[in-house]
Amino acid sequence: MAMKVFVITSQKGGVGKTTICGHMGVLLSRLGFRVVLVDTDPHAGLTDWWNDREAEEPQLLSVAFDALANSLELLKNSGVDFVIIDTPPQVSDGIKDLVMLADLVVIPSKASRHDLRAVRRTVDLVEDTGKKMVFVLNEVRPKTRIEGEAILAIAQHGKLAPIIHYRQDIVTSMIDGRTIQEIAPRSPGTAEITSLVEYLVKQVGTRLPNHSGKEAVKRGGKQAITDPSTQVTAHSGTYLPAPRGKKGSTKGTASSVK
Repeated sequence: MAMKVFVITSQKGGVGKTTICGHMGVLLSRLGFRVVLVDTDPHAGLTDWWNDREAEEPQLLSVAFDALANSLELLKNSGVDFVIIDTPPQVSDGIKDLVMLADLVVIPSKASRHDLRAVRRTVDLVEDTGKKMVFVLNEVRPKTRIEGEAILAIAQHGKLAPIIHYRQDIVTSMIDGRTIQEIAPRSPGTAEITSLVEYLVKQVGTRLPNHSGKEAVKRGGKQAITDPSTQVTAHSGTYLPAPRGKKGSTKGTASSVK
């Protein structure tokens, strides 16, 4: 399959971008796909979560922002299936450059009037690029008036993915580098995350295999990928991930968007 790139973005902080990135990456990895996460947020929440993680997959790409486009081309030729990019909470030329790399832009929002108003600027930016986008309502209180209002408000802008309701176990599962799928695989939260990921990959022409309990493919030890351009030999084009040392000895770094 051709590599697909998801950019998770919103000008509003605290809407669940990092949570969605981590959960997407783990679910797809456990299904046997090769997944690379990219953290462009200077707060490096995704990187911190990954460094706490014991499992080998998904991998994390550590690369300078101005080399990201070239690195994605190299990853495409190395057998990577999905790249999931976490972004800082802003609307800027840097975010626009990231959006241009996407096969699908995912815009999370909470179901509050303040959060929904903030969606507009992100929508304008994405529309300027002509890229396909979908919305995710996250941490929604079920069966409330605001849930219905939020659905109607988002529907004016574009497609709405399956909703993620407020579930404490989804948030707390990431404290030690795991996700809800690994801690409570039969929980309602896992079912909602699975429905979301199934929907998102379908938007880029991919379907998930019907074996969600499959463990991650072992690939020779956990590793942070440094800039792939330094890992490729000109004569062969072979992609070689940089080896990772003992847990905690080599931190993955994330470059902020300029």
